[in-house]
Amino acid sequence: MPNYRVKETWFPTEIAIEPNPLIGIVENEGRFYNFQFIDGEIKSHNAVSKIDTYWNEFQDKHPAYLHVGIPLSYHFCDNEKDADECAELVRSGIKQATTHSLSWLHINNEKMPAEGDLAIVTDWNGNPVAVTKTTKVEIVQFKDITPEYAFIEGEGDKSLSYWKEVHWAYYTRELSEYNLKPTLDMELVCEYFETIWPVVDAGMKIEMEPAFSINR
Repeated sequence: MPNYRVKETWFPTEIAIEPNPLIGIVENEGRFYNFQFIDGEIKSHNAVSKIDTYWNEFQDKHPAYLHVGIPLSYHFCDNEKDADECAELVRSGIKQATTHSLSWLHINNEKMPAEGDLAIVTDWNGNPVAVTKTTKVEIVQFKDITPEYAFIEGEGDKSLSYWKEVHWAYYTRELSEYNLKPTLDMELVCEYFETIWPVVDAGMKIEMEPAFSINR
């Protein structure tokens, strides 16, 4: 007698199923499928991606988002090591900003990030690790990035010098495809966000608070 698992509930197929129709997610050998169970028969099913499953889990825990469609999913950086490290920094609530080249966004017809945007951050291999919500967007020239912002972006030792070094190298690689080079006057889109899932531990948030003493 076959059994199906809907979320965490097991049931045999020949007993009466309520409600009718029943719509849900079935797991079979580690893969997930959407299904419709009507009058004792499975009428339709299709494979569910890791992103779909992750978003469904998020919605289960956050009913306010039940009617929100699956947002954009993406990974950081252009290599596996950095992408996975940044994903973990977002998951743990340390990295709470990212910086786009405005030129790259325009060339690729990508929309500007906006306050309230939701996103699913993944590792290099597309495994979802966090849901973020954009809180603020600013356009800033490369030369005007501040130590405070570098700290919020949370990478490396969180210093401005580290931020400048790794981002200059990244923009050099990113723009070379279009025969462009980064400049100190280049405009960047600074996107601030918060990690809304998983919930960041309060103790970790305390560690994130910067302690700057800067003379301007």
